[in-house]
Amino acid sequence: MSLIPDYGSGRIGERNLRDAQYETEAVLDHYFYQDNVAPFICVRVMQRFSFSNPSPRFISSCVEAFRTGLYTSEATTFGSGKYGSLEAMAASILLDSEATEGAISVDPSSGSMREPILKLMNLMRSMDYQTSLPTPIDGALIQTTYNVKLWEIDEKIGHGPYEFPTVFSFFLPHYLPDSGPNHKAKLASPESVVVTMPNIINLLNGMFSLIKYGLTDCNNGFSLSSGYGSCLDDGSYQRSFGHLFYTPSGANDHERVDDLAQLLTAGRLSQDNLDKIVVACSNEPNQESRNRCMMQLIVTTGEFHSTNTVTQTGEDRVSDATSVNSTEPYKAIVYFFLSGGLDSYHMLAPYTCAPIDVYDRYRTIRGKSDIAEGVGLPLTRLLEIPANNAAQPCTSFGINENLPALKTLYDQEDLIFIANAGLLAKPVDVTNYRAETPVQLFAHVSSSLALSCNSKLLGNRRSIDLIVQIFMLRMP
Repeated sequence: MSLIPDYGSGRIGERNLRDAQYETEAVLDHYFYQDNVAPFICVRVMQRFSFSNPSPRFISSCVEAFRTGLYTSEATTFGSGKYGSLEAMAASILLDSEATEGAISVDPSSGSMREPILKLMNLMRSMDYQTSLPTPIDGALIQTTYNVKLWEIDEKIGHGPYEFPTVFSFFLPHYLPDSGPNHKAKLASPESVVVTMPNIINLLNGMFSLIKYGLTDCNNGFSLSSGYGSCLDDGSYQRSFGHLFYTPSGANDHERVDDLAQLLTAGRLSQDNLDKIVVACSNEPNQESRNRCMMQLIVTTGEFHSTNTVTQTGEDRVSDATSVNSTEPYKAIVYFFLSGGLDSYHMLAPYTCAPIDVYDRYRTIRGKSDIAEGVGLPLTRLLEIPANNAAQPCTSFGINENLPALKTLYDQEDLIFIANAGLLAKPVDVTNYRAETPVQLFAHVSSSLALSCNSKLLGNRRSIDLIVQIFMLRMP
């Protein structure tokens, strides 16, 4: 954005604070009142309220409330009557029939997967987490209250307060899982972006640790050691900064597990699962142990991890094939996913290309002219590597001079570049890509360049150097 000069008849104008303020306000108004603003905001807010796939009617109702600033439910009207009223928008989401009618929850497209940090908060709040720690003072143990300490929680479960990995936050609004019923039905599941095997295992291990030992480091817990006591699953919580105090009510275990399920799954846990949990925990030595066992099993259920009603198929789980030891050397592929602001053409650029001089075009597009060098990399700043695909015009490419480890690994055939991979699920052209692809092919957030390295790089010094160099390149 640039400030427009006020030119007079003599082409002499001025730039002053008044003009800057007026034009800034005009730009903000242009953005705020643009037609796409209301549906853009409504869909994203709806998804954070656990509606991953709101119906067109639901979205239309929210858009109308945002634009008019009013929403009426029965005899009550919400909002200020001005465009952009968040009160009206929130009321249109929370009081709509898709949010209030219980029958909607059995629709497979309703609800959402819950955010990882919200699962943990649900467990801590509903099970009455309290901070207390016996601290030695003058020879006596005094109960001391501490703040909640979730140590590096974003690295453990892929999600944490104020720790989003890129400017696009944690979740992509239109993300489709790679497999499963959601993929086949083309249903969005933004939270699935962070559902990786390490994140799921760390989340379950951490919640089990919280239930059994309190908030501590025991068995991959979510906090640090309090420096006192041992990891004992006996209700003493010696090592913790605090623990869950809730005791379920009921005359028997069936009533007690139902009480826990009301708080942890909003009563959506099926009777079959309730019965299985009671049986599984029946051999615990005492009531406190059974309560902890029931909590642990509830947090593993689909009803705890989602907000809709889970319907079981009744089909038997397919057994894993018997593994056979192989005598061949083991190899694996390690991917470095470079989320964020890495310019791939500033990492890998054309070098020698004929008959079309792709390098000159690259420099021109990046601002090179008779009076300016632009932002493209000169050949003197590129480390040349040979191409391995005769079907394209370049016989060699150049790696940024600040990434010598990449050239070394490429020359040793330990690394390859997969450029322009993108998200193309099938061949399309300009006439049909909008209808044939489920993602935005040209969106900044969807652009990608991947590196593939073989397994012998894992854990050695060269791979560490590579990662350090890549992240240094990303720094301003």
